[in-house]
Amino acid sequence: MSTTSASISLTVANPPTTFVAVRSSGAGLSGTQWLDAGASSGMPKVVFQVTGGSLQNRVVATATATAYGRLAGWNIKTIFDGTYTLQSVASYPSGRSGTSAGITVHVSN
Repeated sequence: MSTTSASISLTVANPPTTFVAVRSSGAGLSGTQWLDAGASSGMPKVVFQVTGGSLQNRVVATATATAYGRLAGWNIKTIFDGTYTLQSVASYPSGRSGTSAGITVHVSN
Protein backbone atom coordinates (compact mmCIF):
# COMPACT_ATOMS: atom_id res chain seq x y z
CA MET A 1 0.00 0.00 0.00
CA SER A 2 1.25 3.53 -0.77
CA THR A 3 0.02 7.04 -0.18
CA THR A 4 0.85 10.43 -1.63
CA SER A 5 1.84 13.30 0.60
CA ALA A 6 0.60 16.84 0.18
CA SER A 7 2.53 18.85 -2.38
CA ILE A 8 5.04 21.50 -1.39
CA SER A 9 6.48 24.43 -3.29
CA LEU A 10 10.26 24.45 -3.76
CA THR A 11 12.44 27.25 -5.10
CA VAL A 12 16.06 26.54 -6.00
CA ALA A 13 18.19 29.61 -5.37
CA ASN A 14 21.58 28.98 -6.92
CA PRO A 15 24.01 31.84 -6.33
CA PRO A 16 25.03 33.82 -9.41
CA THR A 17 28.37 33.01 -11.00
CA THR A 18 30.95 35.39 -12.42
CA PHE A 19 34.58 35.46 -13.57
CA VAL A 20 37.14 38.11 -14.51
CA ALA A 21 37.73 37.73 -18.26
CA VAL A 22 40.20 40.56 -18.82
CA ARG A 23 43.06 41.20 -17.08
CA SER A 24 45.25 38.20 -16.65
CA SER A 25 46.64 37.33 -13.25
CA GLY A 26 49.94 39.08 -12.61
CA ALA A 27 49.16 42.00 -14.95
CA GLY A 28 50.78 45.36 -14.32
CA LEU A 29 48.25 48.21 -14.46
CA SER A 30 48.48 51.99 -14.75
CA GLY A 31 46.32 54.82 -16.08
CA THR A 32 42.82 53.76 -17.10
CA GLN A 33 42.18 50.08 -17.79
CA TRP A 34 39.22 48.26 -19.31
CA LEU A 35 37.98 45.29 -17.33
CA ASP A 36 35.71 42.51 -18.59
CA ALA A 37 33.72 39.92 -16.68
CA GLY A 38 31.39 37.08 -17.53
CA ALA A 39 28.32 36.43 -15.39
CA SER A 40 25.25 34.24 -15.09
CA SER A 41 22.60 34.91 -17.72
CA GLY A 42 20.31 37.81 -16.88
CA MET A 43 22.53 39.12 -14.10
CA PRO A 44 21.49 42.74 -13.41
CA LYS A 45 24.65 43.95 -11.63
CA VAL A 46 28.36 43.18 -11.83
CA VAL A 47 31.03 45.22 -10.04
CA PHE A 48 34.80 44.89 -9.77
CA GLN A 49 36.46 45.13 -6.38
CA VAL A 50 40.01 45.06 -5.04
CA THR A 51 41.52 43.84 -1.81
CA GLY A 52 45.05 44.56 -0.66
CA GLY A 53 46.99 46.93 1.56
CA SER A 54 44.39 48.82 3.60
CA LEU A 55 41.59 48.07 1.10
CA GLN A 56 39.04 45.33 1.71
CA ASN A 57 36.56 44.57 -1.11
CA ARG A 58 36.65 48.17 -2.39
CA VAL A 59 34.45 48.63 -5.47
CA VAL A 60 36.54 50.25 -8.21
CA ALA A 61 34.20 49.91 -11.21
CA THR A 62 30.64 48.98 -12.13
CA ALA A 63 30.23 46.97 -15.31
CA THR A 64 27.81 47.60 -18.15
CA ALA A 65 26.36 44.63 -20.05
CA THR A 66 27.47 44.64 -23.70
CA ALA A 67 27.59 42.13 -26.53
CA TYR A 68 31.22 41.48 -25.52
CA GLY A 69 30.66 40.83 -21.81
CA ARG A 70 30.40 43.05 -18.75
CA LEU A 71 32.75 45.97 -19.42
CA ALA A 72 33.98 48.67 -17.06
CA GLY A 73 36.65 51.34 -17.14
CA TRP A 74 38.85 51.61 -14.04
CA ASN A 75 40.92 54.72 -13.30
CA ILE A 76 43.87 53.05 -11.57
CA LYS A 77 44.93 56.36 -9.99
CA THR A 78 42.09 55.93 -7.45
CA ILE A 79 44.27 53.53 -5.42
CA PHE A 80 47.88 53.48 -4.23
CA ASP A 81 50.67 51.55 -5.94
CA GLY A 82 50.88 47.96 -4.80
CA THR A 83 49.69 44.42 -5.34
CA TYR A 84 45.97 43.71 -5.12
CA THR A 85 43.46 40.94 -5.66
CA LEU A 86 40.85 41.88 -8.27
CA GLN A 87 37.47 40.11 -8.33
CA SER A 88 34.11 40.51 -10.02
CA VAL A 89 30.93 40.30 -7.97
CA ALA A 90 27.57 39.52 -9.60
CA SER A 91 24.44 40.26 -7.59
CA TYR A 92 20.66 40.23 -7.72
CA PRO A 93 18.54 43.08 -6.31
CA SER A 94 17.64 40.74 -3.41
CA GLY A 95 21.28 40.94 -2.31
CA ARG A 96 22.23 37.36 -3.22
CA SER A 97 25.64 37.50 -4.87
CA GLY A 98 28.49 35.43 -6.21
CA THR A 99 32.17 36.37 -6.28
CA SER A 100 34.75 35.30 -8.85
CA ALA A 101 38.10 33.76 -8.09
CA GLY A 102 40.62 36.53 -7.50
CA ILE A 103 43.41 37.49 -9.84
CA THR A 104 46.55 39.33 -8.78
CA VAL A 105 47.21 42.77 -10.30
CA HIS A 106 50.14 45.12 -9.76
CA VAL A 107 49.24 48.83 -9.70
CA SER A 108 51.92 51.33 -10.69
CA ASN A 109 50.83 54.94 -11.11
